[in-house]
Parts: sequence; C-alpha cells; structure tokens
Amino acid sequence: MLRSALLTLVLVASSCATAPQPVPKLPAEEVFGQPPPPPEPPSSMPAHLWAQQFPTPATCEAAARAMRADDAHAAWIRLKACVNRGGFNLLYDLAEYWADDLRNRPDAGSVLAQVLAARGARLDADLQFLQERRIPLFDLSAALKQPNAFKGRYLVVAARVGDVREEHGRTEMVLSEVTAQTDTQHVWVGPRAATQTSSSNRGDGAWGFPGTHGPMFPSSGRGTLDSRGMGQSGYIETRAVDSFADTGKELVLRLTKSDPFLGSDRPFVFLVRFDGTRVSDDAQTDDAAGDQLRTPVVTLISYHDLNSQYAF
Repeated sequence: MLRSALLTLVLVASSCATAPQPVPKLPAEEVFGQPPPPPEPPSSMPAHLWAQQFPTPATCEAAARAMRADDAHAAWIRLKACVNRGGFNLLYDLAEYWADDLRNRPDAGSVLAQVLAARGARLDADLQFLQERRIPLFDLSAALKQPNAFKGRYLVVAARVGDVREEHGRTEMVLSEVTAQTDTQHVWVGPRAATQTSSSNRGDGAWGFPGTHGPMFPSSGRGTLDSRGMGQSGYIETRAVDSFADTGKELVLRLTKSDPFLGSDRPFVFLVRFDGTRVSDDAQTDDAAGDQLRTPVVTLISYHDLNSQYAF
C-alpha cells in the first residue's frame, strides 16, 4: 500500500515537471497588420531633382549609366534629366555607352540635338562622328543631294529664324542656315595704366623761289614743334570668340502652332524631319542646270537655343 502511494506521487511530480509552457498570444494587429513601408529609394525621386544632385555632367551620366542593369528605361529618363540641366556636351561618352539607345529610342534625336547645341553647333564634325557609329542624324546638304532618299529622315540644322507666315492653315517659318566659326578678339586683362608723352623739336630753315642767278626773295626762319600724346599700358589677351555666318541656304519650317520663344534673328539648333522640296516662292532659275530653284521643307521636332548659357 505504501509502495503504491509513493509510485503515484512520483508519477504526478514527473508529469508536473515536463508539462509545456503556454505560448504567449500576440495582438491581432501585430499578426495580420502590414509591415512598415521601406525607405523611398533614390530612383523614385523625380528625374529633374535627381539630376541636380551631381556637380558635373560626367558624374550625372555615370550615375544614370549605373542604373541600366536594374531598369534601362529609368536610366534613360535620368540621362535625359542630366542633358536637360544644360551644359551637357559629353557626345563621345553618349556614343560609347548609350549607342543602342541613341539608335532605337524615338526621343534620342532631341537628346542629341541638345548635346550638339551645348557643343557650339559644330555640326559637320559631330554629325560625321555619329554617322560613323550608325546613329541616323544628317545635315541639310546631304538631304538636298538626295531628296528622295532622305525624305522622312531626321536632320540637325543650325539656323536663324526669319519670316513667319500662315500657309493653308499651317504656321511656317523661313529659316536661314548658319555655320559656326571662330573669330579672334583682343581684350584688356587686368589693370591698365594711363601714360602721357610729350616732345619738343626746334629747327632753322631757309627758302626762296629759284631764279637764274640763285634764289629770288630768299628768306629764313626758326621754329619749335611741340607734341603731346595720351596712351594706356597693360596686358592684352587674344581670345577665341564663337560666331555664326550665313551659308546662303534657306528652308521652310512647318509648325503645328506658333511658338513665341522662337525669336527672330536668333541662332538655334533645330531637329527637323525632312519632308522634301518645293519650288521657291520667287521661282528663280538655276542658270547652270536650267531648273527652278527648290526650297527644302521640314517639320519641327525640337529646337535648342544657342544663346542660352547654362552652368552645370
């Protein structure tokens, strides 16, 4: 009897020692609630604000390029923001790292036109560089040599705005093509000092009219000549100054509507679609070929002001 009671007591004690502890209950909002949102990544920042973080065009372009592996479209949007800040002239970097985008994206032409404007509209060399890499941007001269082959192609033209007129319910502008050139200019650099000079000369002289036996009415005199001058001294520096000269070619630009920012007689870089040629309004005749002169007609895609100065 005593042994049976001791065994029962041991079993009860063992059972109490091994019983599992109850699991604490969590509030329902902690179990089923949404986790807090993660910090906003830099890529979600508006592109124009994102581009303002970088001190130079090179650092901005490199940061955009680094995003391509994760999101190629977002990287392109940020590259455009780098270019839109102005002063972006890294044409060679674009051709090396973004060549596929420049060949295939529909807005690549406007991006390149803005870069060419930032480079001073040196279009002959820059367009040749792009064409060697099969990037399809061309100049006006090439289109005029083969109008049918270039119809529908994009051209980059540096030009001044001339007359504006309405034709068949459409706004048209006459553009005068210009080409970039470099002139030299001499300018004072640093402080200038005023200088004054003076001199005095004395002399004797004799004169008379020639005669048979010597001078007639001989005379003589003595005089003094005083002179004074003012001048400046300092350092003069020779600088290269960019300017634009007319090529003599005109073209008709078609717009969907008037644009007040296209100021008259100001140089712009235009990205245009070549639509062909038409007989000039004055119907002049090319004496060499015996044909009527034709004017190129283009449609505006984008334009970029050459007078605007931007600092990155």
